[in-house]
This record gives sequence, structure tokens and C-alpha cells, in this order.
Amino acid sequence: MELGERVRVACNEADLRMISEMGVKARDRNNARTPTEKLKTAVSMVKAIVRMQRMGREWKKTTKLGEGLKRAKNEVIKRRERESLKA
Repeated sequence: MELGERVRVACNEADLRMISEMGVKARDRNNARTPTEKLKTAVSMVKAIVRMQRMGREWKKTTKLGEGLKRAKNEVIKRRERESLKA
């Protein structure tokens, strides 16, 4: 193992010791998840994906509206400038 890797491992171990001394315990990852927990996770993921897709569509509509408003504003400003130059 090269020096940089050894330093990283030593730092990680020191961090974990310090965290455990503070009273924070890591979750036991060895426990197998039940089918019910797996189903709940899958349902949550599907709900999140659907929400993100909906938000993406709404964002797209909003940005299109904003671009149209900017274009209209610029046209009004140009028209006013042309009118003020004529007068």
C-alpha cells in the first residue's frame, strides 16, 4: 500500500474512533432487509421519480413562459426607443 493510501486509511480510522467516542453508533449493515422493507423502498423510489418528472415538466413550462415574457419586454423596450428617436 502506498503512503497516500495508508494516510487516508489512518485518517478514516481516527475519524471513526472519534465519532464512536462521541456516542454515535454505526448502523449494522449485516441485517437482511425484509421483503416489506424492500417494497417500501421501491414504492418510495417510484414516488420520487414521478415527482421529479412532474417538477421537471412544470419547470420547463415556467422557463418557456419566462423566455416569452423576456422577449416581449425586449420588444416593448425597442419599440419605445424607436418612438423616442422619432419624436
